[in-house]
Amino acid sequence: GSIFLELLSTTHKIKQSLILLCKTAPIEKITVKQLIEFTGISRATFYNYYTNLTEVWQQITNDVLFEMSTLKKEPLVIFSFSDLQLLEQLAQYIQRRQFVIRMLLNKSGDPEFLERWEQQMKHIILKYLNDKNIYEKTIPVGCFLKFFYCLIF
Repeated sequence: GSIFLELLSTTHKIKQSLILLCKTAPIEKITVKQLIEFTGISRATFYNYYTNLTEVWQQITNDVLFEMSTLKKEPLVIFSFSDLQLLEQLAQYIQRRQFVIRMLLNKSGDPEFLERWEQQMKHIILKYLNDKNIYEKTIPVGCFLKFFYCLIF
């Protein structure tokens, strides 16, 4: 149990430190040396978990996509007061992770992430529309995507 928690907290610290360092410099300018000094871990500890910064960044990318996929999945009841529940959750999630998502979507970000992120967004939005028996012709998914992009940029 405690080894798992240690692993979790070490990898979490490394990822959070990289995100914080990215607020001060572009990721291409950040070195493993800077990251380990900032995180307060040894070089050996870093290399126990990751082979390079790209791998850390890839894990952050996967975390964002996984977190989005775990937003509430239960069907929404038509005419309930929680009509916008899933979309509200998505908006709150995007606002909470705004800096990271913005970095992942910017021009020097990972083009594969953009594609995977848009697919995930479309999946969530289409699920919402289907749960509401609203057809895409009535409200195009693109309108929702533009709204969520506005939350990010």
